[in-house]
Amino acid sequence: MGDVGLSLKMGHAVSPQAAIALVPAMTLPSGDAARGLGAGRTLGSLVGVFSADLPQGVGVHFDANAGPVGIGAGRPQWFTSLGLAHGGVGAVGVAFELFDFTAGGAGPRQRGLLAALMITVVDWVVVDGGAVRGLVNGTPDQVFLGVTTNMGRIFK
Repeated sequence: MGDVGLSLKMGHAVSPQAAIALVPAMTLPSGDAARGLGAGRTLGSLVGVFSADLPQGVGVHFDANAGPVGIGAGRPQWFTSLGLAHGGVGAVGVAFELFDFTAGGAGPRQRGLLAALMITVVDWVVVDGGAVRGLVNGTPDQVFLGVTTNMGRIFK
């Protein structure tokens, strides 16, 4: 197991179709850095988010994210991403994201293209899986599987 982190997304709707948010996050050095399972230090980030549903009938959602990450490891990295998601058919959707991290104290420059398939199990649990294709040297190709939930819904 690697480092453990916590983030809090504070959002505000600017219209019925768009919202802005600020996402501060922190990871604690609970992983074994010598084995490559952690950073060996506390790190933070502060990412701004803009989300919008594209015009009615299109069914596509747009996200843009940007901000410093790797705060606490020397020179922070700047993170930027642009993404599109489509609700698909029924409980199944797809998402694509282009991301970029500048070089900094927490690591080398990375850039990639992410593609994911999402399945909504219930309105507060989504299972997703997909892959990342690295677009610059130092960005590994990856495969992932995850679960996202709204913890607020669990405790209601």
